Order: sequence, then C-alpha cells, then structure tokens
Amino acid sequence: MEKYKILILINILIRLPLLFLTPISMFGDGLVRFIPHSYDVIHLNFMFPEPPLLFLFNGLLTFIFSGVVLEFFWKFTSFLFLIGFLCLLPKIYKILKLNEREKLIVTALTIFSTSSLLYGSSIMMETLVLFLTFLIFVLIEKTNKINYFIIAILTSLLLYTKQTGYFILMGFFIYIFFKKIPIKNKLLFMLSFAFGFLTYLAWMFKNLFFHIAPLSTIKETILISTINFFKSNLLTNIITSTKETYHYFWFIPLSRQVSFKGLLSIIYTSYYLLFIFLTLLMSIFIILGIFKSKQKKYLLLIFPLFVFVIFWGFFAKISNDTGRYLFTFYLFFYFYAVKFVESIKNTKIKKLIYVLILVLIILFIVTAYATAFRMHNKDNQIRQIADIIKNDNFTIIPDNSFARATLGYYSGKEIQEMKEIDKDIKIPENVIFKSQDYQIFLKNKIYYISEN
Repeated sequence: MEKYKILILINILIRLPLLFLTPISMFGDGLVRFIPHSYDVIHLNFMFPEPPLLFLFNGLLTFIFSGVVLEFFWKFTSFLFLIGFLCLLPKIYKILKLNEREKLIVTALTIFSTSSLLYGSSIMMETLVLFLTFLIFVLIEKTNKINYFIIAILTSLLLYTKQTGYFILMGFFIYIFFKKIPIKNKLLFMLSFAFGFLTYLAWMFKNLFFHIAPLSTIKETILISTINFFKSNLLTNIITSTKETYHYFWFIPLSRQVSFKGLLSIIYTSYYLLFIFLTLLMSIFIILGIFKSKQKKYLLLIFPLFVFVIFWGFFAKISNDTGRYLFTFYLFFYFYAVKFVESIKNTKIKKLIYVLILVLIILFIVTAYATAFRMHNKDNQIRQIADIIKNDNFTIIPDNSFARATLGYYSGKEIQEMKEIDKDIKIPENVIFKSQDYQIFLKNKIYYISEN
C-alpha cells in the first residue's frame, strides 16, 4: 500500500472522535439554516433562497432517526462526503502527475488541515461541494469514454448544493475553454454544463420571484460596504481585512476570541506566533509555486470563486470566512506549494521545510481539537441556559449571534436581537446564572444573556 493511503487511514481514525466531540452548533449555519430548512423540505416548504439538496437529504434522515442520534447522522453525512473525496485522490494525483513524496505531503496538508477536520465532522455543505467538484474534475480529465450526461447531472447537483456552485461552474467553463482538446469535446463539455445549469433555472426563478427583496438588499449591502471600504480609513480597512482574511483562511483563532491568563497565556502566545510563522511560510510557498509552476491551468478553476471571495469577504466584509469558501480548492494551493518545495535543490533546506510542514500539520490537528472542545463547552453552557429560560414567557436578548442562534434552537423560543438601547444596560452583581462564558440577568421581564 502506498504511504499516502496509510496516511488517509490514520486521518480517518483521527476524525472519528471529532464526530462525537463537535456540537451541532459548531458553525452558525447549522442551526440558523441547515436544521430549520431540513425540516422545511420534508413538509414541502421551499420558501428559502439556499439550494435545497443537502437539506432534502438530511430531512429524509428525520424519518429514521431522532434526538442525539439524528444530530450525529447529520454530522456523519459530512464525514461520508469527505470519504468520497478521499477515494478520488488516486485519480486526482494521476492527473496532477505527483511523485510518491508529493502525494504524501499534499495529502497530509489537505486532509489534516483544521478546516478539513472540522468541516468533515460538522453540519456543513462544504464536503459535498468538495466531493462533487473533484468528481466533475476527474470526469473531465478522463481520456476515454467521457460520460457527458453524468457531468451534466453532477453540475446540477453542485448548483443545488451551495450558492458558490455558480462560481465553481464558471471556473469549469473557463477551464474547458482554454483546455487543449478538440472543439467537439469543448462543445460537449459546455453543453453538459449548460444542461446542468438549465435544471437549476427553476430554483433561480423561484428565488427571483419570492426572494427578490432580500437578494436586492444583499447586492445593495455589498455595493455600500465596498464603497465605504474605499471612502474612509482605507489603510486601516486594508490592514484589518488582511488580518481577518488571513486568520479565517488558515483557521487561526483571532486573539480577541481567546482569553487566557498566566501560564496558559504564555502557551497560547507561543502557539499563536508559531502558527502565524508557519502559515506565512506556507503562503509564500503557495505564491512562489504558482509563479514558478508550468501547470497554471488549474488556477482557471479557482479564479471566479477567488474573485467572489475577495469582494464578499475582503471589501464588502459580508463574511470574513474566506477559508470556508475556498476550502474546495485547498488541494490545488498545497499542490503548488509542494511543487515549489520539491524544486529546491539544497537537500538540507528541503528537509528543514518538511520538518516545519510536519509541525504545521500537528498545529492543524491541535487547533481542530481545541476548537471542537471549546465549542462543545460553549454549547453545553447554552443548553443549561435554555433549560433555565424555556418555561418562562419573558423576552430573551443575547448580546452575540452564536447565543442567539443556539438558544433559539435549544429553547424553542423566539430570540430577540440586541438593540443599541439594550447595550447600555449594566450587568448587576447578583446574576441568575453564571458560567465560564455566559451570564444571565433578568430586568423588566427581559432575560439578558451576556458573554463574559
């Protein structure tokens, strides 16, 4: 057995505990969209703009399972789609023409990344998008018996999974346009993509008809936010966006999200600085690898999604979660980085770099487990708060989006968003409940939930 395949088996063993450790609230989308829409679709309610494929699949699980078992299988679907992607790796590496050492390192970086470990054990769409994208990629690169109908079906499934599918499809169009293949094959690929897109038109028209207001609001928000980015404090905005985009891409906890004292503070600072150094090094390798590579054609696949992420996350700052959007193409980023490292002639420097890559992979795993433990702990605290407030008819106002989403799910109550007037309310000394991260106090029949 090839070494990278042994690495895949080790990776699966490392992932399994995360399936039990990560809460369903690991990422906000799980409780805000995923679970509510999974119940919507089984009641034939499609009045939401998000593509419904995964909601439908997981909605069907509600007929078989319930309670914590259902929650586990919702996470397990992400795990299964990631396994599907891992099964494609031998074919992907054959296309990329990697040697044994390159396969080993690209595999390690891709499947042990913090994003990969957490998305594969949480209620997310990312692993299905990853699987479908590379399945289409593998079918496109087949040298014989290309099944264009299957490619059309997979294109449709990709679009019905996540809205970023638009940009991935645009990447495939550009990739095929420049690919050195006969015109007949180009046209057949284009027709396959077009047919897949046609099957998605019904959902697009439904969104335009029923969700035109929120869609136009999003466009207006992007435009206003982008204009504001350039109008005021441009240098500060660039520095802030660069810092946040970088942290989210590499899944590095921002310093404001962590509070330690004493020895733990020293340990965290050392971990943080080492993580920043190693990811900066990897970022440089990726950039140099792209410039030096003779296989730049794969950048065509990434380009439309990358442009979207820059506007969406960097300028408009609708969401800074750039790592989540670009997660699908992490393998290509690592491919360019490893190709560059392999081109280094000095053996000692190359060995040192591979040692540093090993340290980075260890940090990826540590970060994934630390994040999962932290979110598991926060989730348990929210469940305790939900037990306290669920029998009262008082208004509930948390001061952060995570508490608002999770409390709404666990208590079954409508949760209010904190207004400016509420932010000035002082927390009394005798709170009803206080935990590591949260405290509750009652005033004028309003529960205020504050994060410590």
